[in-house]
Amino acid sequence: MTTGECPDAVYISSQADIDHGNFTCNSSDSAVAIYIRNAAGNLDIRRFVSVETVDVQDSPNLESLSLPNLSTLSRLRINNATSLSNISLPHLTPGLGLLTDGNSPPVSNVNFNITGTPLLSSITFGNLSSFFSLSLANSGQYGDLFRSVVSVYNLVIDGCFDFSDVQFVQNLQITGDGFCPYTFRSLASVQNLTLANVDFRYLSSSLRVNGSLVVESSDYSTDNSVTNGPEDVPNFSTVGSDVNVTANSNAELLFSQLTTIGGNLIIHSNTNCTLGFDQLSDVTALSMIDNMNTSLPWFPMLQRADNIHLRGHIDTSSGPNLFPVLTVVPGAVTIEAWNADFNCSKLVKQYQDGIIHNLVCNGTNNTTDISTTVPTTGPMANSDPTSSTLSQGAWAGIGVGIGIVVLFLVSGAVWLILRSERWKREIMQKITPDKPEQGGSKAEIRPPNLDVLCETDATGIIRELPDEHRSEAGGEAIIAERPNNYIRELPVPPVELAGSR
Repeated sequence: MTTGECPDAVYISSQADIDHGNFTCNSSDSAVAIYIRNAAGNLDIRRFVSVETVDVQDSPNLESLSLPNLSTLSRLRINNATSLSNISLPHLTPGLGLLTDGNSPPVSNVNFNITGTPLLSSITFGNLSSFFSLSLANSGQYGDLFRSVVSVYNLVIDGCFDFSDVQFVQNLQITGDGFCPYTFRSLASVQNLTLANVDFRYLSSSLRVNGSLVVESSDYSTDNSVTNGPEDVPNFSTVGSDVNVTANSNAELLFSQLTTIGGNLIIHSNTNCTLGFDQLSDVTALSMIDNMNTSLPWFPMLQRADNIHLRGHIDTSSGPNLFPVLTVVPGAVTIEAWNADFNCSKLVKQYQDGIIHNLVCNGTNNTTDISTTVPTTGPMANSDPTSSTLSQGAWAGIGVGIGIVVLFLVSGAVWLILRSERWKREIMQKITPDKPEQGGSKAEIRPPNLDVLCETDATGIIRELPDEHRSEAGGEAIIAERPNNYIRELPVPPVELAGSR
């Protein structure tokens, strides 16, 4: 390496490494990474105008860091510099900026990550007023070190800081260490907000959350509460996505102004907390489960939810009507009450009215002793609790039954037709016997005229003698002489047969 050449990486552990280094990096087109390790005292680094990264690690005895000629910086990382009190970057410029929502100032491409600097009391960064990423953890208490910042895409705070002038934050994550008054007077909305160990009653502004809201891992005991902080709860009027409240203790989680949640409301594993959603009217899914020593509230304004699941101690002070203005739940409502005095009657009525389409309601002392259970598979057709729509299996059974009945009727009809034909043939054989053969041929058998048949006395019937009473002799017909008593007077005139005319 010749004199004047700027290396890609510079390692510094003391001021001597800078003063006696055989290089020069004072041009704006250099892209060098500076790695500071095991440094102590004060570092004044004047050789650099443009730097990609400044990385400070494992330097607990470093007291101050100054880069007075630096104008361009992409990334500053400082970790575990517990004696560091001053950071000076007086000529830093924003560089290339990124557009935000059109109404807020753009954000730069600069990233600051400063952690483990509890004594930090002064920081200057020139004309830079925006960051792409700004992460501050254990870096001073109640500090106004970044009060001049107006826009940050990703802001992560662990500690107490004043951001009174910030106007735009895309993603905001606050991790508290005690009770701090977090000041965001100029911030109207964020995309996603995460509050960990933070009592949001001390957020001194009203925020609209366009994405998701997370409140977690907070323990607010009354002995540690801040008495002089703001008392107004932030006006979380709408949340565009999910609200997730988990693992909080001794907290008042009162979302008294929240009206609409675009995603799911999930409240679980909280202990000894107070919950309130007095204005909530619309949510995708509502889930409140396993919150110890915490009464699950009623929802006086809730009109619609796709699914509802409550498991825990349910507040009965307002009666059994948890959802007095509910209009529709197309999914399932599951209520598992830990207190035996909870009454499911109002929910059953809403199920019968078709408001709740699927209902399972248990009033219990614990999670096993079921006192009231109303399992369902679909909306009821009317308010009669004994009536219900037939299932597909029932309709299939009815169809099979109808098919069997139809087959039986058809088979019976066929049998009757065949039996009738057989019966008619038997009758014909009985009333029309075969005549003896004449002249070598069988006499023609004609079916009788059933219309002329009638029953009569045998004494009134005149019969013609057969031809056998005639015989031929010498070509002349010989008529056999009948005895005198052949002709007899009939005692009764013959009865005229019907249809003989």
